[in-house]
Amino acid sequence: MAKRQNDNDRLEIHLPSPSWWPLVLTIGITLFVLGIVFSFYLAGLGLIVFLIALVGWLREPTGLEDHH
Repeated sequence: MAKRQNDNDRLEIHLPSPSWWPLVLTIGITLFVLGIVFSFYLAGLGLIVFLIALVGWLREPTGLEDHH
């Protein structure tokens, strides 16, 4: 039997905020893999882009602070 919800017990769906970091992270990974195949300089650039994007994405505010 389904439980009925009143207005005080609303379920909230949490979606992450839009971000460019996953795209930049993907570009860094792609450059790194292509660099392993073609040039270690390109692999180094890809690694740098990857690390910057990873740190940027991890430091991005989640927006969960507003709910507490």
